[in-house]
Amino acid sequence: ERDDLSTKFKSPEQPKAKKSIALSESPPEDYQPTPETSSTPFAAKKRALKEHTRSSKRRHRASVAGLTQLRQEEADIYEARQRSQWRRIFDLFDDDGEGSIDRNEMRDLMRKFSPEA
Repeated sequence: ERDDLSTKFKSPEQPKAKKSIALSESPPEDYQPTPETSSTPFAAKKRALKEHTRSSKRRHRASVAGLTQLRQEEADIYEARQRSQWRRIFDLFDDDGEGSIDRNEMRDLMRKFSPEA
């Protein structure tokens, strides 16, 4: 009798449900998006987030490049100022303006700065 009842009231086999994918997981390798799945709000949000991330990275790279260029320009300006200052100091001792300090100019220079020379 028991066997009759168990076979009589046995529920039909249900197909197994597919494993759901968590939002943080990537889809299975064999997944092929269809127009229905690619236009879901989740897919649209994921695409928007991906694009936002790309544009953020582009903006970051551009700002880093801009800062690097700005630093280089500041270094160039500093170097030009340094050269200009040294040139003015050199010109103070280059009496004849030839771009070099000869023996007589060096002697005069030593006499100005060293009382023993």
